[in-house]
Amino acid sequence: MLIVRASDGPRATTEQLREALVDHEFVAVKETHVGSLLSSLDVLIPGRMEVDAAVLGQMKRCRLIQHMGAGVDNIDIEKAHQRGISVSKSPGKAKP
Repeated sequence: MLIVRASDGPRATTEQLREALVDHEFVAVKETHVGSLLSSLDVLIPGRMEVDAAVLGQMKRCRLIQHMGAGVDNIDIEKAHQRGISVSKSPGKAKP
């Protein structure tokens, strides 16, 4: 399973995810560099990047968008659900 964190967020959070997901392929990239991974990822952790119909259209295998934070204004939830992609959020701060 390919899990991609597309974020310019805290390095500590990325390392926590990497340690927790040792049984999966985990890749962390800047939001501006996620494009080449969209067609092959299974899970997207999008940060602040816009996940609109155009982005969702490139996501051939994705089954989950896991947003780290309270808001999901940057994700077109209706289009995601139409494509069979679940959207989840985890509000709060990660503890180092």
